[in-house]
Amino acid sequence: MSRTRKPRQQPLGAPSVGQPETQSGPAEATPPLNGGAMAARSDPADELAAGLEQVRALLADDDVEGARRFMRELESRWPDADRLRHVARTLAPPTVRLRPDLPNVSRHQEHVWLHQHAHQYAGQWLALLGDQLLAADHKLRAVVERMKLHPGSEKALLHFQPRDPD
Repeated sequence: MSRTRKPRQQPLGAPSVGQPETQSGPAEATPPLNGGAMAARSDPADELAAGLEQVRALLADDDVEGARRFMRELESRWPDADRLRHVARTLAPPTVRLRPDLPNVSRHQEHVWLHQHAHQYAGQWLALLGDQLLAADHKLRAVVERMKLHPGSEKALLHFQPRDPD
């Protein structure tokens, strides 16, 4: 079964209708990123837009780590670009915060399991409940669907195991 995606009307990070486009990159022409498709572009704003589209394509292919790596490259080129900073914050690895109104739950069993086995699931999302792997897949949606088959899975730990940076 193939899934078709509806094309977006505007590129990721593009200004909203009625919002003026601001140039956030350097004023002079810069060499293109990754050669190839962006080599023909000489306008920094066009290069930035093309870079954001490439990030979106990586995400569409479920390559979160690839998108994060490419975002670091874009950020080094346009450190003051507000659109880029927003996307980078969105893609940043999550931070954990404890809520004082909820009981503290030990994740020791999950951490031990991850330490022993996570390397076998590079580039995949994992759902763990205690020392049991409930689901593993490259797509988060598939893991969440499989979790629904297990009672108590709403308490499971969701973890993305990055690929080795080799």
